[in-house]
Amino acid sequence: MNLPSRKELAAAMTGVRGLLRFDPRALAHFDNSHRGFWMSFWAAALLFPLAALQAVHNTAAYPPGSLWRYLAYQLVAYALSWVAFPFIMLWLADHLGRRDRYFGYFAAYNWFQIVETVVFTLIALLGWSGVLPTEVLGLLDMMLGGAFLGFEWFIARHALAIEPGAAALLVAIDFLLGLVISWGATNLP
Repeated sequence: MNLPSRKELAAAMTGVRGLLRFDPRALAHFDNSHRGFWMSFWAAALLFPLAALQAVHNTAAYPPGSLWRYLAYQLVAYALSWVAFPFIMLWLADHLGRRDRYFGYFAAYNWFQIVETVVFTLIALLGWSGVLPTEVLGLLDMMLGGAFLGFEWFIARHALAIEPGAAALLVAIDFLLGLVISWGATNLP
């Protein structure tokens, strides 16, 4: 698959900026086609170095019993974190009668992950360097986590054109799925 063009990347980043202002018109900047859906997964490739940085830090801070097994689990977890929810959403989008909005939803959702990941990585770096005390780091993580759940709710609500409660349920499913994947990556033998 080809890389997204500069025009496609610029449109996606314009859309992300609009989403950060809670502007539903920002969704028009995302390619809601089959191609746009697949192109949005390039965000995973762009963010992979940050995930690798986190894994390297974790191995230095908490040496695992088997480095290679730990890294393999992290790699599988990273891939699952990008594909598990879209697979589940195939069924949910059909159930909600919103299959026609599936591609556009994930184009916006995936490109928005760049903002979330960069912000959380910057906060982690401040914590690792000792600039932020552990208590402040925990508070920032909770506050930003709540804010980003709000953005994800906004994206689901408007990209899928669903009721607020249904959007909240989708965000909860995604959040719980992420917890399960993260738990598995760090706690499997």
